Amino acid sequence: MTINLKRLIVILIIVNFSLVNAQVGIGTTTPAYTFEVVNTGNIGATPLIQSTNSGIDGVPISAYNLSATNPYNGLEGITSYSGNAYTPFGILGLAIYGGGGNTASVGVFGTSNEYQGTGVLGSRYNSGGPDTGWGGQFYNDLGYTGFFGTMSDQRTKKDISQINNALTIIDELNPVTYFFDLEKYPTMGLNEEMEYGFIAQEVREILPEITRIKNFNTKASVEFKANQKVENNNESFVAVDYTRIIPILTKGIQEQQAIINIQNSKTQALEAKLLLLEAKLNTLIESQN
Repeated sequence: MTINLKRLIVILIIVNFSLVNAQVGIGTTTPAYTFEVVNTGNIGATPLIQSTNSGIDGVPISAYNLSATNPYNGLEGITSYSGNAYTPFGILGLAIYGGGGNTASVGVFGTSNEYQGTGVLGSRYNSGGPDTGWGGQFYNDLGYTGFFGTMSDQRTKKDISQINNALTIIDELNPVTYFFDLEKYPTMGLNEEMEYGFIAQEVREILPEITRIKNFNTKASVEFKANQKVENNNESFVAVDYTRIIPILTKGIQEQQAIINIQNSKTQALEAKLLLLEAKLNTLIESQN
């Protein structure tokens, strides 16, 4: 194959290609990495790099870190957007199914091949400000199998106190049935069936510790497309941690059982007195006969 040298030089100038000390740069003459691609402002909203697989097998991109002593991540997706009009994702996994039937396509799948490993880890750093974010967030149903645990180890706790007057707290709560307003919030993945629960604002007046002001995406359950910007549709809502009501309910049952036990003791004492009076009455009647 014959290569036109002048044409190659022109191409290298156009793409700003450089090879310095085994470092390759496209869009930069001073690559800082083994292979670096820089958007010079002419690419627009299209991807900087796209790998397409039209074959019947194989994956478009694989990233392996095979060193047993290298602790760095196999693949990183980092975004540093500082605006508030859009919601940037470090990594977006989008499953697009174009078939005629139904399949369980998955946007992001995380797993681990070791017993002490974690399939998916979600976390966040609270940098100060309003605590409205999440370590993990799901919309339109959440399914799980196995153990669902929350941190409750004694080593993580201090200032432990008994719950008092649980029955009074329970009496103040207002359990209700309701339906979510799907006309007002049609794309949040809200349940369509009747719900049993509480009104968060009412619970916040009684038990503010089990409520939070948190951001929810009001358009999270919509169809996404590749290479699209995602508008920031977060809205603040009052959320309730229903699991934290369980200790109060447990204490309420214990308080109620204590009341029942006292009443039973009083009833038993009264029954004993009645039996004694009945025996005395029978003795008196027998003596008169």
